[in-house]
Amino acid sequence: MKQRLAGALSRDVDIVVLPARRRELREASESRLYHMVRERGYPGRPDHFRAIVARHRPRPVAEAYLRLRTLQADQGQVDWAHFGKLTVGRVLRPLMAFVMVLSYSRHLFVRFYLGAAMSSFLDGHVRAFSYNGVVRTLLYDNLRSSGCGGASRM
Repeated sequence: MKQRLAGALSRDVDIVVLPARRRELREASESRLYHMVRERGYPGRPDHFRAIVARHRPRPVAEAYLRLRTLQADQGQVDWAHFGKLTVGRVLRPLMAFVMVLSYSRHLFVRFYLGAAMSSFLDGHVRAFSYNGVVRTLLYDNLRSSGCGGASRM
């Protein structure tokens, strides 16, 4: 089949690919490539062509990561999530969610507030602890309201 594909592509036309065109072909989808070779006489089906192209496409480099493993009630992660603005009376207020995730179970606690004030931040902790229980360590990622400014651990 590869010989037939090569024959179909080279029939009638000498293919000269310029560097800019080469990059475009590398980034083109399988369906776009299929239509291009179909115009040049390729007789195969699209699913078979996609399988051939997939074998020759470079695979993305696997990213290394370290799975975070913790003990139960050992660690939680805290952050704010922004949900746009909400009109309260005639005032436009930010709608924020206090989010705490337990690292062991991935159990999620979410509570909405009208702003990210320190009082809301502390209230979120109290409510999360009464709901989930208290964890030994909390991780804060770039959270100004944690009092540390950047990434911190408490």
